[in-house]
Amino acid sequence: MNFDLIKTSRTTFIIATVCFFLPWIQFSSGSAHLDWNGIDLVIGKTLSNGRHIVPDSRVVFAFLLALTGIAITFARGKFANTKIVSIGTAVVGAIGFLLLYRFKGQYHDTYLIVKVIYILPDVELHFRYGLYLTMLSFIAAFLIGVYSLKRQVHDTK
Repeated sequence: MNFDLIKTSRTTFIIATVCFFLPWIQFSSGSAHLDWNGIDLVIGKTLSNGRHIVPDSRVVFAFLLALTGIAITFARGKFANTKIVSIGTAVVGAIGFLLLYRFKGQYHDTYLIVKVIYILPDVELHFRYGLYLTMLSFIAAFLIGVYSLKRQVHDTK
């Protein structure tokens, strides 16, 4: 079966972009909870108490990388050969995953520090499926790009 790997990597970037609209972070305290999606972290959000969530630069850059990944997969023929497209999708996928992985780690560390300083035993932080699916989509795009490049190099020998 012959798969068009460029279209498959385009699909992974589209899935990553859609996952920014899914729940990423949930703070819960008893029966009350507050959900944030990736777009809240890209454009910011004002909460009901008037506090403002400032956009996170890593998440903004990851969102822009997902859009760039979609654009790269359309650049074929006259503008770029398939090797450049494969390298581009692999690089964009790797950087996007690493940015979100670092965001998750630092966000969790910040939460733990705030919890200890302000002694908030009831407040829990949960990373939701939207963040994990976005990270998984970036990994898939990276793997597809590397596999596509490896297959092209192997086919030219």
